[in-house]
Amino acid sequence: MSGQINCNRSMRLNNQEKKLKSRRQNRNLWEWIEIFRNLWRVVFTYVKLSIKFTNGIFSKRAIFVCLPRRKFTFLRGPLVFVLIISWIFSGWPQIWQKPAIPPEIENTQAAAGDLILLWDGDTIPSGWTCISCASGDPYYQVYPRGAATYGTATSGAATHSHTVSYVSCTGPSATAQYDAPGTASYSSATHIHNTISSQTVDSASNDPLYRSLKIIRYTGMPATLPAGVIGIFDTTSLPENWSAYSLQDTYFLKGDGVVATSGSNTHTHSVSVTTGGPDTTETALAGAKAGESPTHTHTGSGTSASTDHQPPYLEVVFAQASVDTPIPPGLIALFDAAPPTDWTLVSGTGQPFNGVFLKGNSTAYGGTGGAETHTHANLDINLPATADTIATADTAPAEVGADIAHTHTFTVSFSTESHLPVYRNTVFAKRDLILTVATTGSQVANMNIPSTDNYVGGAFTFFSDFSNN
Repeated sequence: MSGQINCNRSMRLNNQEKKLKSRRQNRNLWEWIEIFRNLWRVVFTYVKLSIKFTNGIFSKRAIFVCLPRRKFTFLRGPLVFVLIISWIFSGWPQIWQKPAIPPEIENTQAAAGDLILLWDGDTIPSGWTCISCASGDPYYQVYPRGAATYGTATSGAATHSHTVSYVSCTGPSATAQYDAPGTASYSSATHIHNTISSQTVDSASNDPLYRSLKIIRYTGMPATLPAGVIGIFDTTSLPENWSAYSLQDTYFLKGDGVVATSGSNTHTHSVSVTTGGPDTTETALAGAKAGESPTHTHTGSGTSASTDHQPPYLEVVFAQASVDTPIPPGLIALFDAAPPTDWTLVSGTGQPFNGVFLKGNSTAYGGTGGAETHTHANLDINLPATADTIATADTAPAEVGADIAHTHTFTVSFSTESHLPVYRNTVFAKRDLILTVATTGSQVANMNIPSTDNYVGGAFTFFSDFSNN
């Protein structure tokens, strides 16, 4: 008996479930019918308004278009068609959301760049590739410089030189007596040399004081960073398992296949010049006394004053991971394209890493300095006596001119030149602070976190999960 009751009860429950399911299906069907009815009304209204607008243009009372009605009435249909098509492809006004009607115009985004960090060990970690270890690599003996976009080619130069220009020249250091005005020419007692016929200025290296590191790249984004990897931070308060990499302090970052220090922040140039002839001459009677040639020149050399040639730089905190670790918030890395999601660009126009080279300082972030160009202080060159003489000057009556043993002090200035070393424009980005909150539903909001002692704030993504339960 009880088994029959349970069977009947089960049958009744099944029938009720079927009825409820049928009702839900009918309700869903009517909901879709209502949706399409409303959608048709909106589309019909839009088309109707487009036709009325077109008719208004071609009516007798048209204000803005005064056209003969019969001659241009054939344009009504095409105009209505254009209005509808432009509405569909413009995406506005949108009359439905899911699905979007008209369809939304999708934005195309550039592919995200690969993660690039630094390494000082012998063996490159698994999954990473050294991109500074061999000739032809993007950062082989190349400095990374911050930029909004990645450089497909290098810029800068390994060395530089200058040209020198005449500034002034003293008169002859000694004079002599020659004959009265006559037939023999010689250099006057007050002549100078105000032209340069030839010059040589040796080249100097553009390398500032640097410490090279291996630059390594991971294709995509790794879940974990290997122990020993070196990154960049804009604070001295470092994440757990990271410590300051003070070996890079005071040194510029340069890519190479070996870890080494070299370069200098200052330099000089050796300079040699040969002057043109004297600016004035005298004439005397021919005689037997040797005199200075009226076309003589001098050659002299000197060394320029020392000048700083550090390129524009930003002092950053280099840090090294002690163990395998997830990517920490606040890590600043290099990229070979636009940074991916969860990273914020810091090398765009007006941002701190834009147009600068990196210099280590484990005790403070943010120091700046350097320049793209330089010159040198004016150089005084001693011009010794020349061997260019004549043997036809006489002694009586007295006529004063330049002595054959005379010298000059010749002053030159230096051109302004660039001293940027070989570099590649590089994208720098900072890892966002990502907070994941398990709540209900599906909602993603972009927020900003304020600066703290640990990390300078930046954009981060706040995930929450909301459900209807």
